[in-house]
This record gives sequence, C-alpha cells and structure tokens, in this order.
Amino acid sequence: MSGCATTPDDPALPVLRLRLVGRGDDAMRMEKRLRCAGRALGARVVIDWEARQYGGPVVYYGDEVVADRLLRTEALETLLRPLLEHAGITPGCHWKHLPGTAPTGSNR
Repeated sequence: MSGCATTPDDPALPVLRLRLVGRGDDAMRMEKRLRCAGRALGARVVIDWEARQYGGPVVYYGDEVVADRLLRTEALETLLRPLLEHAGITPGCHWKHLPGTAPTGSNR
C-alpha cells in the first residue's frame, strides 16, 4: 500500500464504477483504500458519492452491497477481484511504470 499514494491514476486503466454511501473520516478513508485496491489490481475505481448523515461507509456495486464498514486495503482487493471479473476486466497490473521506477517486489 505504501506505493499507492505516489502512483498516479492512469486514465488508460479499465474503470470499475462503485457507489460509496457515507460521510466523514471513515468514508474518506474508504474512498482512498478503494482506489488503492483498484490500482493494485490494475483498474481505476470511479466512485459515485452519496452523503448519509449516520452510519459507517457502505460500498455498492450496482445494487449489491460490497462492504458495510471500513476495511483494510488488502481485504478490499479480495472483494474487488470478482467485481472486476464480472465487469469483464482481468485483474492484474495494466499500467506502465514511470521511468526510473521498478515494479513492486523488485530489488532495483
């Protein structure tokens, strides 16, 4: 997850559209973690926000509830993988690395 904050969104990545219902710090954290999990799987997560006064963040894919509380990025990756496949997106790293950077796990 550490490289996620510095990895720019690539407009060429396939898009997965989700709806996030909630507000406050947990909802903002969920948005960041969803985007990060999507990038780790090679997709750009686009989030449609719906403000709600009470309760934790709830994430929807269509009408299906994907998550009803704040989850770790790794758990979101696990939840997003079948959604990507359902949307016809093959999970994996689709972006090109920036010049001078090495892929994750490299010793360079």
